[in-house]
Amino acid sequence: MKKRIFKSFKCGECGEKFKPDSSGLWYIENEQTTRVTAMARTVKVDDPVRFVCPHCISKWEDSWKTKSMECLGANAVECKFTNGKIQTIAFQDIAGKITISNIDVPQFFLDDIKIAFDKWRKERVSQEICEFKLVDEFEDQHIYLKVNNGFEATIRFRYGKTGQFVFDKTFDNLPVYVLQQFNVKLQEAVSRG
Repeated sequence: MKKRIFKSFKCGECGEKFKPDSSGLWYIENEQTTRVTAMARTVKVDDPVRFVCPHCISKWEDSWKTKSMECLGANAVECKFTNGKIQTIAFQDIAGKITISNIDVPQFFLDDIKIAFDKWRKERVSQEICEFKLVDEFEDQHIYLKVNNGFEATIRFRYGKTGQFVFDKTFDNLPVYVLQQFNVKLQEAVSRG
């Protein structure tokens, strides 16, 4: 009968000896396997790989567990961790895959960022103005707008003494996300004539 024999390893984090468990063997690649001394000689610093015990991996994973996560835009999230730390983390979405540069994080943390980012993107798309009509006739001057989330508004206007738009009270009640897009849409409509 064949037996599986595991070698004992020294943890690169806590220094304790351990045997890998059924989840596998964790390791850290050492980025600085060599260093250059003042006399321009190359000296070996460490092994290229450091093995990590299950206890240290568990502590590392626990340090990345979040209470909440809010997407701040197309490339950053604010994380409130279970250990009380609050941190803003930059990320990249490349073809639907979330990556973080220069920080080693567990896969579940990347999955959490993807969920927060997808929620933010869906909300942003739902708040875009999908229809914007400028009606400027002798008896009828108004702007009709519709947003992807179903919000609609008709804003009456007139021209002021210097030719600027003067809007009715409906304009003051528009949601902030509509106001942020309004001027751009208005300029596009005016330039189309």
